[in-house]
Amino acid sequence: MPKPRLTALISPQRAEDVVDAATRQLLEDRFDVVWATADHTLTAHPKQYAPGTGTAGAGGVGPSMHYTPGTGAAGASGALGAGGVEPAMQHAPGTGAIGAAAGPGRAGASGAVGAGGVAPATQYTPGTGAADGSGAVGAGGVEPARRTAPGTGVAGGSGGVGGVAGGWWAPEVPAGGVPGIDPGAVGELVVGAEVLLTSWGTPRLGKEIWGAGRGPRVVAHAAGTVKNLIDPVVLEGGVGVFSAGPRIAWSVGEYCLGAMLALARRLPRFDDAVRGGGWKQAAYRGHELRGAKVGIVGASSTARALIAMLKPYGCDLAVYDPYLTDERAAELGVRTTTLEDAASAPFLSIHVPNVPETKGMITRELIENLPDGAVVVNSSRGPAIDQPALLQNAVSGRIYAALDVYDPEPPTFDEHVLTSHNLLLTPHIAGDTAEGHLALAGYVLRDAIKWLEDGTRGESFVDPATWSIAA
Repeated sequence: MPKPRLTALISPQRAEDVVDAATRQLLEDRFDVVWATADHTLTAHPKQYAPGTGTAGAGGVGPSMHYTPGTGAAGASGALGAGGVEPAMQHAPGTGAIGAAAGPGRAGASGAVGAGGVAPATQYTPGTGAADGSGAVGAGGVEPARRTAPGTGVAGGSGGVGGVAGGWWAPEVPAGGVPGIDPGAVGELVVGAEVLLTSWGTPRLGKEIWGAGRGPRVVAHAAGTVKNLIDPVVLEGGVGVFSAGPRIAWSVGEYCLGAMLALARRLPRFDDAVRGGGWKQAAYRGHELRGAKVGIVGASSTARALIAMLKPYGCDLAVYDPYLTDERAAELGVRTTTLEDAASAPFLSIHVPNVPETKGMITRELIENLPDGAVVVNSSRGPAIDQPALLQNAVSGRIYAALDVYDPEPPTFDEHVLTSHNLLLTPHIAGDTAEGHLALAGYVLRDAIKWLEDGTRGESFVDPATWSIAA
């Protein structure tokens, strides 16, 4: 009997990151495996341009701009043609222009944004920067890492990005420069596959893959959320979807516990003192986590991992989650409470999904009602918290905060924030560990195989019924 086919829609570099030796052997034993090759990926090297006739004007090209093959070039006219888009500075389709001599944090002279020219999330930081005639971007003028779809927007004059570039780019080029899979190669790769192995860098899987009742029975995602990967209608059609989110949650839980302890003991301040030639700081003394009240907002998988780690500390674990029942709370060894009560604790950890209901839920009022010296950890999503209010209270010295997520990402902070001893700032790495990543493919594939065998829903199974509140 022939083996069922499994297609790995991940680059060779990503496979090395998320597939350990035991899982690779499991795949070869159980499936006819089709591995994506370098020929199926999109380049992710700095300053890669499509062949064309144009050249970059003076100062017209910033770092890490990536283009797909086509006829595009950085030319005199500065026009960006359909598909000629790079992953680092993207905007929605339109004819918007960034003109000369921009004022503080805005597009200048001819810098009106045309219809659809700028995506809702696009932001500019204060400054005098401009995309001007020479193509230079001034200090603080433009927030990095903006994303756009194809369009005909103009950047500057002779120094702009010009020509018409063909093709497309992977929707995600993760940190470290690991290339994604070319969306144009997906159709060829999925033919005959019963199982798809996906991860960071896999393009969104269109519903057409499952057209006319065909398509893979399983999508095993060796990464976190699947909301940017697949349409929920596919799950409703009976396709088994699995996410490694619960495995990543353990790594996040460790981060949260470590951040709480580091800030409770004021380690950033003492570290800085010793590096500066100082010694003990008489005005500062750390605190213990043992027996303290810990407010937890959201009973997600990352919260549950943290709860397990906090058990030896004998904490009063007060959890706010409107979907958490008293029975489930008792199983976890926590108590349910109101948002206001959870946010009154000396330790507060945020674990909510990025959905409209959670946007701004940790308000300025809640932050200002935190007790002096409170420690706040946000490893979930930046928009969940009033970031300016949190930073203001931390920089003033009243509270402490560990932030791994921001709004927007990456953030741009002034010197007062960057030099504050009350802040621990990390670049969205709470779930990123060597051991955790290497376990991801095996974690989802073991559940997927069991589901194929007898329909058992393992821990990584994505339940269509909870899609709307999932991370």
